[in-house]
Amino acid sequence: MGRAKRSTKKCTGVCGQTLPRKAFFKCGKHITGKCKPCYRLWMTEQEKLHPEWKRNAYQRQTAKWKSDPESYRFRNLKGSLKKRNLTPEQYDTLSKKQGDVCAICGRPNPVRDRLRRPKRLSVDHSHITGLTRGLLCDLCNWALALLEADPVWAEKALQYLAEYATQPQSPEETPHPA
Repeated sequence: MGRAKRSTKKCTGVCGQTLPRKAFFKCGKHITGKCKPCYRLWMTEQEKLHPEWKRNAYQRQTAKWKSDPESYRFRNLKGSLKKRNLTPEQYDTLSKKQGDVCAICGRPNPVRDRLRRPKRLSVDHSHITGLTRGLLCDLCNWALALLEADPVWAEKALQYLAEYATQPQSPEETPHPA
């Protein structure tokens, strides 16, 4: 028979308080000994004592990205595609079918990743049926999300743009309210 979990834990950090278990960071199945504020304080001190830790971790990560960008791309891709029931091969087929451009604007994704490479196109899907519709650049994907979330707002936005499309565009010609 397993041990019963306690609802509280004593902080081994500066404060030494007995707090609910939610006040501690989880590390796998275990909970850290320091509460979240004490842990952050301790980590800040450690980073000051060992500035190379952060720098070395970043250098290792970027070296990994640069050494094999395709495997890194597929590793990240697999997780997000799993939600859409797509394999990386199906994604590539869909991307090639669209000519590696957005299904709406017809351009490659203008948004860049940390290494200044174009990000992959986002998988667009219906929130009602869950079916994949196509691949979109981030800008079109964000705009479509806004339009789908509130069709009334979308109609108002179109009216607003139509109203100002017929008015003068230069600042000198724009009437100022009195």
